[in-house]
Amino acid sequence: MAERWRLFGCNVVTAYDEHAVAAFAELDTEAYWQIHRGTIVNLRAIARVERDWRDQPVILLRRRPKKLAVSRTFATRFKAM
Repeated sequence: MAERWRLFGCNVVTAYDEHAVAAFAELDTEAYWQIHRGTIVNLRAIARVERDWRDQPVILLRRRPKKLAVSRTFATRFKAM
């Protein structure tokens, strides 16, 4: 069984939308990754991962022009991408 998170007050980003979560939520860590203190992204929503001028990962989403910066805390997950 997949590990689950309990989070409070964060944004969940999908390919189509961004949802503010104001209550506890349980998310499957195989389908969603936290990329910043208050941001979680659906892995299927990621089109590609680029690097910024500091060599930090920046996520480009499918069907959305918005780019999401990955904090240094969570950047190690994206080393192979």
